Amino acid sequence: MHITCEHCGAEYDLDIPVAALSRGRGLRFRCSACGQRVLVQLDAPPEADAGEAAAPPVEAGEDPSGTPPPADDAPPDAPEAEPAPALSLRQGDKVFSVDDMATLQQWVVQRRVLAEDSVAFGGDLSASQSWVQASDVEDLAVFFVLVAQADRAAGLLVQMEEAAGRLEALEAEYAAVEATRAEVNQRSMGLDARVEEMHAKEDGLLKRTVELNALEMELDSRERAMQLENDAREATLTPDAPALPEIVEV
Repeated sequence: MHITCEHCGAEYDLDIPVAALSRGRGLRFRCSACGQRVLVQLDAPPEADAGEAAAPPVEAGEDPSGTPPPADDAPPDAPEAEPAPALSLRQGDKVFSVDDMATLQQWVVQRRVLAEDSVAFGGDLSASQSWVQASDVEDLAVFFVLVAQADRAAGLLVQMEEAAGRLEALEAEYAAVEATRAEVNQRSMGLDARVEEMHAKEDGLLKRTVELNALEMELDSRERAMQLENDAREATLTPDAPALPEIVEV
């Protein structure tokens, strides 16, 4: 059946069983080009002109005058065969009747229909060729692609959240390292101050040592001077010894 989208003019060739469109039933599907829904129905027979009254068809055994036969002579009504469902969905061993393509598309979005499920457009459901994999149906393929993209986006979002959590943990660790580094720097500054203080004390000790050495040298010098002065004083106070008589040989 050749179908043209009344919204965008896209054309499709669909193999839709006539039984799916019997008794005035229509099949609504979504145009993959513009996304609008298109109603598919069998063409109605042309109507008679307004000025001419269409004569009702004459059944066999019926009076042409239009008088119906007696009730006893009327044939019993044959049971009407139920039309085949417009769409069928098979999931494993279970088969479900679907009202229209829009319902299937909604089920795909809701993850109720998977790509490996099978779809049949009416007809003999027992024949294997009547079933088509859901992902191969043109009107459903784009929805499976959108669902796959949404799942990938959700996976990426989870990965981004995990990465954000790891980044937050790394930032916390970095902050802890920085705090430890600041504490170490502060302690190092304290140690440097103490080292400088010790150096200052050492310089003071060296200075005092130098002063003590100079004082010691001065004391030694004074002591020697006093010793020389005492020696000179003693030499002045001691009388000269008498001269020994000279011995002359006879």
